[in-house]
Amino acid sequence: MRHYTLILATLLSMLILVQSWGADYKGLDAYESGDYATALKEWTKAANKGDTLSQGILAEGYYFGDNGFLQDYKEAFKWFLKGAEGGDVYSQSQTGYSYENGIGTEIDFIKAYNWYSKATQQNDEYAKEHLAGLLEIYPDLEKESKSLIEKEIESAVSKSNNESKITTHTKKRYTISLHQENILSVSYTHLT
Repeated sequence: MRHYTLILATLLSMLILVQSWGADYKGLDAYESGDYATALKEWTKAANKGDTLSQGILAEGYYFGDNGFLQDYKEAFKWFLKGAEGGDVYSQSQTGYSYENGIGTEIDFIKAYNWYSKATQQNDEYAKEHLAGLLEIYPDLEKESKSLIEKEIESAVSKSNNESKITTHTKKRYTISLHQENILSVSYTHLT
């Protein structure tokens, strides 16, 4: 039974990957033939479904404003952030850069630090260089970042405690950990 489950999971993963590639290839084919409107449509459709490659393509297109894209830093930042949240290392670096320099968003060195940190955990050299530069100028960023995360955790737990007072039939348990590498993990268990 395990063997069949593994095969089914592998086939499902491949199907999702092929669908994602399909959208990217349609977009790429349209782009290469000069049909920028179709390329934008295909990449946007795939990006909205969570395809980080398409999100990165859109982000770059809006950032540089080339062939079919109007330069729009806010739109570029939006797609970099979605890709970063999806785990794409390049998007994580670019999101950090955007926060560091206020491109398409406000300047926020703590958020820049956090996104660069995530990218460095995937061995991104660009992020490592920028993170080192930030820490050279602002050596307390790591401490400030942890403090901010702890405040956000306290707020989330406080909010969840207030919610559990309102909905007394629901019991909740949160396990919150801040790892040494600045990875925040929050697990939620619904107890019945």
